[in-house]
Amino acid sequence: YDEVQWETRTANIGNESGKTVFEQKDVEVPTFWSQLATNVVVSKYFRGHVGTPEREHSVKQLIDRVVNTIAAWAETQRYFATDEDLRAFQAELTHL
Repeated sequence: YDEVQWETRTANIGNESGKTVFEQKDVEVPTFWSQLATNVVVSKYFRGHVGTPEREHSVKQLIDRVVNTIAAWAETQRYFATDEDLRAFQAELTHL
C-alpha cells in the first residue's frame, strides 16, 4: 500500500431531487480515484452497516478482505505447493 497515495473523503450519493440517499464520511481511498469511483465502491462493496464500528472505512480493508478470502480458499484446496508460494500469491494479488 506504500506505493499508492491515500486520502480521506466523503462518499455521497444523491437522488434526482438532490436528497442524499447514501453517505459515509472519512473513507480512505487512493488519491487518483474519481468521486464516482469512491461513491460506487464505498456504497456497494464496503462491508458492515454504515455508522457501526464494524463498517469498513478504507479500500485497504476491502482489498485485504477479498485477498485473504481468496488465499484461504487456495490454502483449503491446497492449490499451491508451499506456504511460501501462497504468501507470494497473496502479496502479488494485494499489489494489483
